[in-house]
Amino acid sequence: MLGYSYGQTRMSSIMKIKLLSILIVCLAMLVAIVGCSTTPTSTPTLTNEQPIEVVSVLQPYELPNPGGPPIKITLRNISTETVVSLNVTIQLSRALDVNFDVTSTNPLLPDKSISSKYYLINVVFSDNVSYPLMINGTLQNGVTFSYTKQAQITAQAYTNEQPIEMVSALGPIPPFHPGDRYNHEGWTVEITLKNVSDKSIISLSAILLINAVDIIYSSDVNFDTTSSNPLLSDKTISSKSILISASGSVSYSLFMTGTLQNGTAFGYTKQVQITGP
Repeated sequence: MLGYSYGQTRMSSIMKIKLLSILIVCLAMLVAIVGCSTTPTSTPTLTNEQPIEVVSVLQPYELPNPGGPPIKITLRNISTETVVSLNVTIQLSRALDVNFDVTSTNPLLPDKSISSKYYLINVVFSDNVSYPLMINGTLQNGVTFSYTKQAQITAQAYTNEQPIEMVSALGPIPPFHPGDRYNHEGWTVEITLKNVSDKSIISLSAILLINAVDIIYSSDVNFDTTSSNPLLSDKTISSKSILISASGSVSYSLFMTGTLQNGTAFGYTKQVQITGP
């Protein structure tokens, strides 16, 4: 009888040990599952900081566009953090998304500015009304920002000065011969201009108006002139353009527009003749 009781007690102890082991294993598995499910995921954090300042919302001076006038939005990074993405939504008669060339490989560094131009096609606005600009972006540390600023659209200041002098318009002249600079689009002409003012020029472009068979064609002439690469006083610059028709005996209208270093725009027309290279 005692032997039976002893064996039964021993059996009960073994069962308890097994049950306890199973419980420990189950508890460990449960902790592991709960730990995995509660592991925080990496999500962007929205900051209350406002790292971007609105420098200007400008209506730059240029030739009329059939679709509508342009606006040029300039922003500046006033924080100590680098910005790796940036876009703006401006609410005029409808919402317009204006994208800026800011990426992780082309970031907007602290204290640097960036501009973007947008043509207002079928959009109504006034120059004496403030419009909301929603600014969104991401800092280099992954933190995002989103806030709204009010801004007015202002017309670019204009001067009657004529800081650019026509130097030459070189190109082939009829009759054309084999070896002239011709391609399937037209004839190549090189325009050379000179800054005759005492101010640096930070943007410069021109449009050459060509009469061909009673039709007026326009040919854009773009010059590599920027705020970081200005056309200094008394310096010249050249650029090539393709003309559908060219003649050395005809004067053409060259409409030149640009911006002085102080932000003032200029625009006027000069008559030019194409001469042999």
